[in-house]
Amino acid sequence: MEASPENYYIDPLNDCVITVGFVVTFALVRYYLDVSLFASLASWVLSPANLRRKNQKFSKQSFKFRTTCWKFVSYVFLSSIAIYLLKDQAFIYDTILLWRGWPREVFFPEPLRIFYLCELGFYIYSTLILPFEPIQNDKLAMYAHHLATITLIVLSYLLGFWKIGLLLMVLHDVSDPILEFSRLVFSMGEHGEQMAQYPFALFAFVFILTRCYYLPFVIIRSVWFEAMDNIRPELSNLPYYPTYYGLLFFLLVLQTLHVYWTFLILKMINKGVRNGRVPKDEREPDEDDD
Repeated sequence: MEASPENYYIDPLNDCVITVGFVVTFALVRYYLDVSLFASLASWVLSPANLRRKNQKFSKQSFKFRTTCWKFVSYVFLSSIAIYLLKDQAFIYDTILLWRGWPREVFFPEPLRIFYLCELGFYIYSTLILPFEPIQNDKLAMYAHHLATITLIVLSYLLGFWKIGLLLMVLHDVSDPILEFSRLVFSMGEHGEQMAQYPFALFAFVFILTRCYYLPFVIIRSVWFEAMDNIRPELSNLPYYPTYYGLLFFLLVLQTLHVYWTFLILKMINKGVRNGRVPKDEREPDEDDD
């Protein structure tokens, strides 16, 4: 039985236009915040620690700081909206509801749909701007992560699995602002390096909880097993069958990347315990390589 028109939510052309609009909006907002706020904030925070450094060195540090400011602000914005919109959604607590009624009842509430497209626009923008971001040793992993996430968001949209897509967004949004906040604190001189251990410890806990427990043992388990138990006959039809396994494949790619980053986090924690402070981000190249 096909989804009825009133319950079928896909409007590809309109939603593509909205997504592109969000991509442009994120670019314009970042530029405005960078010139009106982040640049001044970087000069105020970094200048005392950089008075004897070369201008080129300070410029690189300023760019890193402003980039971190943008990520912190954008992640706080997205995570706040995600929590507000999803806090009362029953499927967060009962994953069986992810599959109930599919594919006949895939109605996508308008606020959630707009937020969904906003997140898609943010990841597209973040991927496009990645070549111009500060150099990191895991840039290839970041490309793979962003592309896998975009693919998962699009596949979830096309399949009518928008609830899975939203869970993935929340999963990423809740830990990212804590990481960026710890990096901002770390930038504030020697005292900041001491204080950064506390938000970094919180980030490590939330990251491991959400991405090494909730993703594999709740979301991937539900996609792999509960979907088969509840909607196997529907999934056997084209185009659902190959798209579903594509979704599962990219979820496993995402989980592999999360295991890799968890290794780096644990490595930093080990160094921090030995040194009494948060060490430099494992993903950043040595200063001499800048």
